Amino acid sequence: MRSGVVVAAVGMNPPVVTEFLLYLLKRDFIPRKLVLLATDNEKVREGVVLIETAVSVRDDFRGMRMEVVDLPFDDINSEEDSLEFMRIAGRCLTEETGERMVLISGGRKNMSVELAMLSQLLAVRGVYHVINRNVKEMNAALESVRGLIDDLYRSENRRDFYLRNREELDPIMWPPLSEFFVIRLPLIPVPYSHLRKVVGMLRGGTIEDEELFNLLFASGLVQRSGRKAIPTDYGRRLGEVLAEVVGEVGR
Repeated sequence: MRSGVVVAAVGMNPPVVTEFLLYLLKRDFIPRKLVLLATDNEKVREGVVLIETAVSVRDDFRGMRMEVVDLPFDDINSEEDSLEFMRIAGRCLTEETGERMVLISGGRKNMSVELAMLSQLLAVRGVYHVINRNVKEMNAALESVRGLIDDLYRSENRRDFYLRNREELDPIMWPPLSEFFVIRLPLIPVPYSHLRKVVGMLRGGTIEDEELFNLLFASGLVQRSGRKAIPTDYGRRLGEVLAEVVGEVGR
């Protein structure tokens, strides 16, 4: 079955993406599209090329579209970067239709947390995490082919380069299913009506729901002035990002 979209952040361990594709393939599910969120870090870019090339030589995934979303920073080192990542990832999720699955195994931990949070706000099909059974061995195997990954990135014909080195790269990118397992994480969708009220208060609107206001207050996102919510500085910035996401959802 070819359906749905997988959205994944890419970090220093690109095989988690192809391992997840193997997991879906075992269940006769082939995504129609794979969206990769990648920072401007060179090693991350090398990982993206490795994923793209490894997928391109597999007949199983022929016809699956791949899209790379470029993040405008080398790493997430500030609240501003973190919120910008949320803005971009939220836009990616709202632009896609049909079943959406989110893989949080790659990238920084804050990227994983924000992707999981967005998944609850945007009611995706599922959030998944890939875990290798022997992390030490997996890391050693990946490091052993770092030179090949670097050469692949700089190759003029990446597909041919991969095919010439397939015996070394395939075991890294397409390991037996017995070497890893996939966990589906709990996901409780947030009603759009609640989300709209939250965004309204984070943008200085009227307090429509006391319970929701108290939760935002406890999180340090708002203060009160009569019946009006007064966002803190961070609450205001978060509200601006969520307003974009909610605006897309409500269209």
